[in-house]
Amino acid sequence: MVQSIQSLLSGDGSSGDCAFDAILVVGGSAVEHVLDVMVSEGYHFDADGSRNFVGCFDTGAAIFDSLSLETLLFTVDQQQYLQGYVPVALATLVVTTGMALTMPFDTDGILMSGPALITSDDPPSDT
Repeated sequence: MVQSIQSLLSGDGSSGDCAFDAILVVGGSAVEHVLDVMVSEGYHFDADGSRNFVGCFDTGAAIFDSLSLETLLFTVDQQQYLQGYVPVALATLVVTTGMALTMPFDTDGILMSGPALITSDDPPSDT
C-alpha cells in the first residue's frame, strides 16, 4: 500500500503526475499510511498557502492525534450506532406498538444521528 501511495504522490507511477489540493481517505490505517508518505515526501501541512489537505472517514486515537498535530484537516464520524441501529429500533417500535418516542424539546423533535464532522477546533471530549 505504501508503495502505491508513494507512486501516486510522487508522480512516478503509471497514472502520471499527481497534482492535488486535497486527499480524502476512507479508514484509519489508510490515512496513517497517506500521512506518513506525505511527510516523508516533503508535503507541507502549514497554513501559508502551500498546505496539502487530508481528510478521512474514521475515528480513533491515531486519527485524533493527527487532528491535534494538524496533519489531518478533518475526519467524519459516521456514528454507525445512531445511523444504523437506532432508526431500525424506532421503526420497529412504531410498527409493533403504533407509538413513537417523544424527542427532547430542545431538538425540535429531530434525532440528530450524524455524521459528525470533527476538526482540531472541536476534538472529542474523551481524548
